[in-house]
Amino acid sequence: MRSNRLSLVATALAVVLTLGLAGCEAQPLSPREKGALAGGVLGAGTGAIIGSAVGNPAAGAAIGGGLGLVTGGLIGNEIQNQQARNDFTQAELARQQREIEYNRRLLMWQQRPFVEQSEVIEERTYSSPYVY
Repeated sequence: MRSNRLSLVATALAVVLTLGLAGCEAQPLSPREKGALAGGVLGAGTGAIIGSAVGNPAAGAAIGGGLGLVTGGLIGNEIQNQQARNDFTQAELARQQREIEYNRRLLMWQQRPFVEQSEVIEERTYSSPYVY
């Protein structure tokens, strides 16, 4: 009983230290890293609970943590890939909108009425005998 409690405390301490070290990193976590971390923590917690029911919470936490880490990493990776695809689609959409605006302006410029030189009204100065 005492060794089970000690194993559970050691696992909880390892999780807290891991989260503390992850929080000290200067850059924010990517979705892949967040998924792996969350999956590992949830897997270890679930594994410890199931392992304590069977009689070995440390082994349950290790197995659950490993499975949760891999599963969370896969899910986080898919989320990160989806965000990258969305970013690419948004950039492509913005490029196409700029191209449409450019073509619209070009078309308006080409459709403007053309004035030939013979149609230009010349400005003439008339001298009036009545000067005010």
